[in-house]
Amino acid sequence: MRTLTSKVDYSNKLVNSRSLAVENLRGLAAVLVAFGHLYYAFFSLPDMQIAVGSVANLVMDPNNKMPHFWNYIPRSAIWVNVFFLISGLVIQISMERLNTGAFYIQRCFRIFPIFWISVSVQLLIDKFIFARSHTDIIGAYFLQSDKILAVAWTLIIEVRFYILIGILAAFTKCLWNRITAIHVLFLLECLCQSKMGFELIPLGQAYFFCYMSLGMAFYGLNRTCNSDDKNAKRNFAIVGIATFFEFALSRHMGCFTDNDEVAFPSAALIFFICVLIFNDIRIKVLSWLGRISYSLYCLHFPVGWLVTYFLRTRFGISSTTSVIISLFVVLLLSWISALYIEEPLNKIGKKFSKIFQYHGKKDNLVKC
Repeated sequence: MRTLTSKVDYSNKLVNSRSLAVENLRGLAAVLVAFGHLYYAFFSLPDMQIAVGSVANLVMDPNNKMPHFWNYIPRSAIWVNVFFLISGLVIQISMERLNTGAFYIQRCFRIFPIFWISVSVQLLIDKFIFARSHTDIIGAYFLQSDKILAVAWTLIIEVRFYILIGILAAFTKCLWNRITAIHVLFLLECLCQSKMGFELIPLGQAYFFCYMSLGMAFYGLNRTCNSDDKNAKRNFAIVGIATFFEFALSRHMGCFTDNDEVAFPSAALIFFICVLIFNDIRIKVLSWLGRISYSLYCLHFPVGWLVTYFLRTRFGISSTTSVIISLFVVLLLSWISALYIEEPLNKIGKKFSKIFQYHGKKDNLVKC
């Protein structure tokens, strides 16, 4: 009688989009990004002053000094990059399970409603502080600008990556061919900018596409993980080496800052260790945070900064206490948002996606 080997079982669990490792990692990344952004509110850091806008500039105190313990906490940039790796993994799982139309429907119901709520909250705050142009407002709602909601830049990259993956899915069913096309696009972008003086897409976005392809490659490695499949292991190694080579090229072209030299490799290391080693460990707190991670990611900027502002200016509460209170408020609202808005809309999106799923074939991954 034939039995499944442990490696096949391990692979099946590993590529599950709701696996324990992915859920725990999402939760950890979301709460550390939120904590990092809120804590930066109390320190006059030039990059944050440019990025966060409105309320944050009123909260920052140039007389504050960064606490010594903060040097031992991984920066928010690392955990944002972990999100990109998780996205690459989950996107490929979805593309194998759904056709392109159904995939887009589910992604729209997942991303836009909570994002629109976050942008609206930010605009209500900004109404009393800054005047916003109609161009900025329209661009913000349609994910074409991050001038209003700072975290929108990551979602802009992710949505454009969805479009790219949908186009590639129309031409090839092979995962490794899609990944190769992404890296070729990056190299073409480097050539266009360095030799011809124009850009197809921003170089930073092209590199993040390559970085998300690492998550896709990790899926391919474990989807076909058995002792006889050497091609997947070889292809995964090639993708990993190519990604870090392209990172070095981007750094040479001045695309990234010194902080990125730590953020990108650190995020990849954290991702691979957590997904490989901690796949069977359930941490209830992190699983819960993973469940509300998207709402937490979108809402922590407008809600967190607003709470922080009132705690400091109206009540004179200390920096650390303000951050902790703000984070708890954001967590509460994110849980309510996930429970009563995000999850019901996701269910509606799945029902609508069945219309497309019935009239099209799945974009199944095939051996290549």
